[in-house]
Amino acid sequence: SPEARGQVDLILRGGEHLLALINDVLEMSRIEAGRIEISSQPVDLRAILDDLAVMYRHRARERRLDFALSVDPALPSTVLADRAHLRQVLTNLIGNAIKFTQQGSVRVSAAPAGPDRVAIEVIDTGIGLTAEEQARLFRPFERARGGEQVAGGTGLGLAISQEYARRMGGDITVRSEAGRGSTFRVELAAPVVADSIASPAAPQRRLRARLVPGQCRARVLVVDDTPANRQLLRGLLSPLGFEVDEALDGQEAVERLTECAAAEAARTIVLMDLVMPRMDGIAATKALRELDHGAALVIVGISASALDQERAAFIDAGLDAFLAKPYGEQELLAILERVAALTFETLAAPDGPSQAGDSDEALRAALATMPADWRQAMATAVAQGNVSSVRAMVDQAPTIDPALAEFARSSANRYDLRDLRNLLDTTLETSHG
Repeated sequence: SPEARGQVDLILRGGEHLLALINDVLEMSRIEAGRIEISSQPVDLRAILDDLAVMYRHRARERRLDFALSVDPALPSTVLADRAHLRQVLTNLIGNAIKFTQQGSVRVSAAPAGPDRVAIEVIDTGIGLTAEEQARLFRPFERARGGEQVAGGTGLGLAISQEYARRMGGDITVRSEAGRGSTFRVELAAPVVADSIASPAAPQRRLRARLVPGQCRARVLVVDDTPANRQLLRGLLSPLGFEVDEALDGQEAVERLTECAAAEAARTIVLMDLVMPRMDGIAATKALRELDHGAALVIVGISASALDQERAAFIDAGLDAFLAKPYGEQELLAILERVAALTFETLAAPDGPSQAGDSDEALRAALATMPADWRQAMATAVAQGNVSSVRAMVDQAPTIDPALAEFARSSANRYDLRDLRNLLDTTLETSHG
């Protein structure tokens, strides 16, 4: 009923807020303990900015705000930086700008800031900050008074972002006036990388792959108490040629594999979660290794645990490899190639909507026939990375083109919504134009 849906929405929002608070507190404790590591690698700075612009343009549109990205032609394409931390800093700044702006615009600009340095500014026409608020803005758990009225938050995002920026050889500064908007400027050390050096490390689109025929039969046992996690791995691996089975927890996994023959064990890959009822991943891994044929099993730990000591104990229990959530399909396949001596072959390398040719035009045409509110809701779900909502919207649509439905389901199943986001973005731009 509408009343029950409203109550569930309140629970979900409360849970999301609590999760954000826990994650931010954990991250702040890691910073204070000196446990944050900065890893510089060649990154495509323009691609990161373009990707964020696509994601936040939809959010700005929902709030009836103008959104613009301006990139100086002199900005180097590829630089040495920590991709994950840089993206998190920009996500925090742009997200805040949209959240605290009720009317007007949000603009992002990027330009060189001297030799081997770049500066990215996020400029909004929002509520602004007083001089007193600016003086304490980057302290943990501090929030602007106006910001408390506009949107919730933990008060840790800017403190964490500034610490990341400083560890990347830069800083975050702010210029603002109450009621007249704010400009947040992040300046970073970003040594330029020659194209010939950077090209191997440049972001790659997902490659369609499969097991090379003729290899020994590959069986995977997915051990996880969360059905959605098991479904994700089954959806990734079954189309590649794996035989996928499931266990609800560590105890069930041990019981199943105790009965298997040594020859079968040599072809079995166990994808083991860490936190589970009855028997967790650490205890289950130890128990499996103690079996007569336990040494023949390939055991890969998969967990979102944020605590280093938990991960270390999991690895020490006898894992062949560890994969941290969230992960991409190519990361998983690379680990399986390495620890299970498997070989995959590439079937194709899709270039996405911008170069997909006739098939892309057909998808655009099919998308244009969907109701406007459905397209907007789908764009919101994609911008938020909510794969569950994407799947539900496809399954619950009264009528939908089969090719479009398969395209959306495939994107959601591999947790790669970039192509779907680009397709929606171009279709929405055309309809608004």
